[in-house]
Amino acid sequence: MQISTTISDGALVLACSVAACLAFAPHPSGAAGFALVGLAAFAGVLRFSVMPQIAPLHVFLSAFAAQVGVPLVGFALVQKAASVGQAALAPIVVGVALTLLFLLFHLWIKLPAYALGVGALGMLAATAAGARLVAGGDWTAGMQAILGALAVAFAGLAIGDQGQLGAFRRIDLFHYVLATAMLLMGSALRT
Repeated sequence: MQISTTISDGALVLACSVAACLAFAPHPSGAAGFALVGLAAFAGVLRFSVMPQIAPLHVFLSAFAAQVGVPLVGFALVQKAASVGQAALAPIVVGVALTLLFLLFHLWIKLPAYALGVGALGMLAATAAGARLVAGGDWTAGMQAILGALAVAFAGLAIGDQGQLGAFRRIDLFHYVLATAMLLMGSALRT
């Protein structure tokens, strides 16, 4: 049992739940992205508390959340910045395309660069959307989108999920920074 990681994953589940609720009505594709990240975190809660045998499922769901869920959040932010309605077929097409690409490059071809690239593109899109929102006068939502995207990048590139950082497990810090990012981007989609 890894109590600190169970708690940090629980915080991420809670943050993703709040973000999904904030984003649901105006941007359901963003809510779906938050839900995927929350689902992976919930599997982490189970893995690090009472069900260590689901480690392979947790790893799979985490990869799926990073390669499909996070880009969906970025896509929703782009739609918000472009003032494009959610009634269009685009969110479904993007979600299906991301899922098919994930299955292709994660299960069949095993292309690790794809995982980093699609996550980076999703957060670059979120940053660009935030900049457009700021330029359009929605300073609060724009800055929340930018800070959320930067927090995701910081969590993945500077903190990581392996080893220790001082007295703390990197995975726990990763979860807390990611939880903050999800709340920021969820709030940006709400406003």
